[in-house]
Amino acid sequence: MAKQLGMPPYLKKHLENEMIGKDIDGFRVEQFVAAGNTAVTYKVTDKEGFTWALKIVTCKSYGDRTPFREISRFSDATDERFLVFPKGVGDWKLKLRRKDYEFIWFKSEYIDGQTLRDFLSSSA
Repeated sequence: MAKQLGMPPYLKKHLENEMIGKDIDGFRVEQFVAAGNTAVTYKVTDKEGFTWALKIVTCKSYGDRTPFREISRFSDATDERFLVFPKGVGDWKLKLRRKDYEFIWFKSEYIDGQTLRDFLSSSA
């Protein structure tokens, strides 16, 4: 399996600290939730006022692999108990330091609770 390409530190810092109140492809960022090596997750509201979790992943992190393979794994799922199932997907660009960064976003149900990282560290 190919190694994932992480975000540059200044990009990750910007996404963690500077996006509250900003728009990502029609979603208003309400709160930073968590960040990993290749992605950042926010609590957002859509134009109708519904709350969602929005995970943005750099396109570069996928390398030669297509992100739709990740989504297709969920296409036949009928068990809605698993909240990580994407309910929508799209793309978004951010210009920072005179450079364009391309992202894929995944929209899923937002649940106000522990992050996966917090849960795993609490049960160790």
